[in-house]
Amino acid sequence: MLQNKLNTKKTLSGTVTRSVSIFFTSLSLSFCFGGAFAQDYSESPMLADHVSNGNLPAIAERLPLNPAVMVPLESIGDYSENIYVFITSNEPWNTLQEETERGSFLGYIRADTEVVGNLAESFDLADDFKSLTINLREGAKWSDGHPFTADDIMFAFNAWHFDSRVGDSSQPFWLNKARRAIKVDDYTVRLETDEPYPVMLSKMGEPAGGDWHAYLPKHYMEQFHIDYNPEASELAAKLGHDSWEAAFNAHSWEYKNGYSHVIDDGFVRPTMQPWMLTEVTDTTKVHMRNPYFWKVDPEGRQLPYIDRIVTGIADAETINLKIIAGEVDLDYGVASVDNYALYKQNEAAGDYTTKELRMQGNAPAAFAVNQTIDDPIKRPIFQDLRFRQALSLAIDANEVNELVFFGLGEEMAFPVVGTSFHMSKWDENPADAYDIERANQLLDEVGLEARNSAGWRLGSDGEVFTLTMEGKTSGGDTTQISAIELMREYWRAAGLKTEISLSESSLYQERRDGNLIGINTGAFLLGSEARQYMIDREIWAHGSHDLNWGVLWGDWLMADVQIQEGTRTLDDFDGGVIPGEEPPQIYKDLFAWNEARSKTVLGSPEYIKISQQIFDFHYENLLMQGVVGGMPILAIAKNNVGNVPSGYFGSAIWFGDLNIEAEQLYIK
Repeated sequence: MLQNKLNTKKTLSGTVTRSVSIFFTSLSLSFCFGGAFAQDYSESPMLADHVSNGNLPAIAERLPLNPAVMVPLESIGDYSENIYVFITSNEPWNTLQEETERGSFLGYIRADTEVVGNLAESFDLADDFKSLTINLREGAKWSDGHPFTADDIMFAFNAWHFDSRVGDSSQPFWLNKARRAIKVDDYTVRLETDEPYPVMLSKMGEPAGGDWHAYLPKHYMEQFHIDYNPEASELAAKLGHDSWEAAFNAHSWEYKNGYSHVIDDGFVRPTMQPWMLTEVTDTTKVHMRNPYFWKVDPEGRQLPYIDRIVTGIADAETINLKIIAGEVDLDYGVASVDNYALYKQNEAAGDYTTKELRMQGNAPAAFAVNQTIDDPIKRPIFQDLRFRQALSLAIDANEVNELVFFGLGEEMAFPVVGTSFHMSKWDENPADAYDIERANQLLDEVGLEARNSAGWRLGSDGEVFTLTMEGKTSGGDTTQISAIELMREYWRAAGLKTEISLSESSLYQERRDGNLIGINTGAFLLGSEARQYMIDREIWAHGSHDLNWGVLWGDWLMADVQIQEGTRTLDDFDGGVIPGEEPPQIYKDLFAWNEARSKTVLGSPEYIKISQQIFDFHYENLLMQGVVGGMPILAIAKNNVGNVPSGYFGSAIWFGDLNIEAEQLYIK
């Protein structure tokens, strides 16, 4: 590899110069397609210099035969050297570049339910709904110049998804449905299912759990797989991994490693993203443009517009000071609602704008009552709908919104809003109303009428009936904690002794998986327009969307599904017993509705009918309970940054006609 030193003109502080390393491979020349294209393309001056020096092929040879064309949100941009952002930790999901992964999906969903091509030019869903043909963009290349072809999809399925040794247990459900991957030609792959699966295409392009799993860089990944490299075990040991399987999995997950593009063992993973990581320190990350990125603007300018994303790592307080001082070009994810007034007061002095980027369904004040809690006193109470109604009625959601969220959110007892099949009655849930008298009446009715001398309600065992609200530690944003503290006081006012317990992520997940959490106060991101495409099994009992309102039921239902579909057998479970607890029939019915919906056409009357039925069930049973939702995500943008999206280009929302890809950003 050739290593070229490029000098930046300023650092995060703007006072000294520094050098940043970028890598271009000289071998990329051998992978290029010859010939010129009819379209005249242009490129960043930085890349033009490398072409003139012989370190890169000409731009026409780096782009696909038919590049994807992105129409910018506001205007055609200018090529810009740097953009400066900050994050609070060196985690893969936190930087601007790392929040653009869905820009390299094969396709993505529009609000009208159409899936449009992206890295793939087009798709063909068979009339019998048993196969999906993916037509790739010929001539697209990985960041190291190697062609992106059908082999990369075939490898992902055959060497990863269909290989039990390294199989991705968290893969999206649509991949479980795909039983076979067939290479038609170098740029065409057909995925086949045993049963009709009309929503396979839509689920592949959904905003969460989508098709980043659909392909891997075969030319890079095969060195870690024993079937392709007999010395894979030796390589793994040399790199500090326990096995070749561990090494393979460490490099396979793009969300974990590929967005950073540098693995802990020092390898650089090729990417299809607009930028690639070239420098990591304890205080700084630098991403450089991918010279082979396969998108252009309408004038034929290769994207992205920005050469470098320079990311500083600091604590939230330091970042806030830099924001109001105008030292941050763009921030999202750090700016928090609890500092909303501070940001607004300093906009003129800092020459920036505070944007309220709406993320429908974002419910930072929400909770779920675990109806399978391992507590014989609480369990029958938690399973009583009247108890869940009482919890909602005891909370003054309007006051929570005003005191904690500056009135920016919406009061909601049912945290599912904004879907295309939305029904007005969901906005009129009587549990939205603050009615402490009715709440007390319902608590009496469920068997909590007895109180001690301090006024605390007593359970059937004569002991104080104590609720513990559990969630994750929130980092720099304190609004969720503030909301939970208010909710605690409302419930205490109703005679329910209530405590709060916040844990770091791994301990929280351990307690949640162990069925130890009674009141789960994790934020619920359910209900955006895009989330309609996720109403399948995974939203109820898969991955991060396990049944927080019925942990043991979720475990049982997911295992039962796997057994029925043949992906697992009883022998795969401890003692040959299905884990969890068999749920009541009504929750089995919920899964049956999901199965029926998966066999309908996306957006069809039947699809909408079943979706409404599913959401109605949640609405009527208060399985997930909202307090304040519809919250914005705050973004801080310097006034000279162009094409800052109105929609959120973070990890929770990709839908509609909003142009939200970060490669369109530029400095005016």
